[in-house]
Amino acid sequence: MEKKYHLRRSADFKACYDFANKIFTKNFILFIKYKTDELTIRNDFTARVGFSISKKVGKAVTRNRIKRVLREHFRADTPLLALPIDIIIIPKKCFEPASFSLLVAKNELENLHTKILKNHSVNFSTFLSSPRTENA
Repeated sequence: MEKKYHLRRSADFKACYDFANKIFTKNFILFIKYKTDELTIRNDFTARVGFSISKKVGKAVTRNRIKRVLREHFRADTPLLALPIDIIIIPKKCFEPASFSLLVAKNELENLHTKILKNHSVNFSTFLSSPRTENA
């Protein structure tokens, strides 16, 4: 997954926590912040994904493996990365990292695209058809 799809700054995480909608799955809590400003959408029309994985989940090797698997899932889910949203993924306390794989991530997060479109009032298809402006 390219760096432009990563949520990195602390201010971006804070904004996502403060203004995002929550979606709960079996093992994850997802904070989803929709970019609604038309200028922002036209200039920055990509989803950004961030991970907040506590030390309670496991040691660094385990946490990094979880992030690698989730990044790979979002890299393969290209329609989701085309939406103007910010996503933060947090594993729940009941999360079992030993049995986590790409197949498990795909099965759990496969309906995420439809949930995002259903929960949001802006019709993203209007922005998909309009020409994008490049930063000069």
